[in-house]
Amino acid sequence: MAHARTLSILNQPFDFLSKDKRFKSDLTYYLSEGLDGPEVLNTLFNLKVTIFGSGGGGSIIALQLANLGIKNIHLVDPDKIDTSNLNRQFMFNTNDIGKFKVDAVKNFISIRNRDVKITTSIKRISNIADAIEEIKDSDWVFCCMDEPPYISQRIINRASYIKNVPSIYGFSSRDAAKLLIVRPNITGCMDCLLASEDSPEFQKLILSFQKSNFSPVTPIIIPNMMLETSWIVKKWLDQVIKDNQEQNVLYRFDYNVLREEKFISFSKQNNCPTCGTKGNESKLWKIIQIH
Repeated sequence: MAHARTLSILNQPFDFLSKDKRFKSDLTYYLSEGLDGPEVLNTLFNLKVTIFGSGGGGSIIALQLANLGIKNIHLVDPDKIDTSNLNRQFMFNTNDIGKFKVDAVKNFISIRNRDVKITTSIKRISNIADAIEEIKDSDWVFCCMDEPPYISQRIINRASYIKNVPSIYGFSSRDAAKLLIVRPNITGCMDCLLASEDSPEFQKLILSFQKSNFSPVTPIIIPNMMLETSWIVKKWLDQVIKDNQEQNVLYRFDYNVLREEKFISFSKQNNCPTCGTKGNESKLWKIIQIH
């Protein structure tokens, strides 16, 4: 098989290479990238992915992963659908109000592709043991939870490190998205990133979040959410099939100029409370304490 960017000369009929007709376009893409298309599809078919959060980000990521060929997806979210979700969480409709988000997402994807095995959990993740139970047998973990700030990400990060499962963290804002990919024992982790930003000002910011008595609403519209989730899944796909993700970088994607940038570069830190070799008594870890 000879590979080129725009043309591949196959030594077998194309139909023979495609195990499933629904993935012919995917196969064409991988071949045009100079990759072994059938091998890539087989890799994706055999992955199990756990997604924490089934709102605007997590639900669309689940759909995109299923469309890429992921056969096993585990959804974790304790929340139910309300009217405010309908504007940017397009899998839900008025008939879904009051239902659990994970059930609505499972139903939507299952109608499109019955070959996908989707399991669900409505457990509210409040400690590391809960997260470990949810990610068992997983090959990748996506963290798409917003609340509580920093604590939920720290819990998933610690559980993923303990179980040696790579994890991805997505963050939404009005004008940009952010992304961090963590591979235990290879890259730094979420706590390394937080430690690199630790300062009295950062601690004050987190305390202000914790002391506020309002429920924050993510200021993001559906066009931006679609951009964000597509960007995250493509970065993940490149990591899985090409292994070309740079390490220890928090990426930022600007919705207005459609440009990716390295927002924060950090290093794996010896005093990281999760993956480091030395203890750290910073006040930060007491402010965003996990169990």
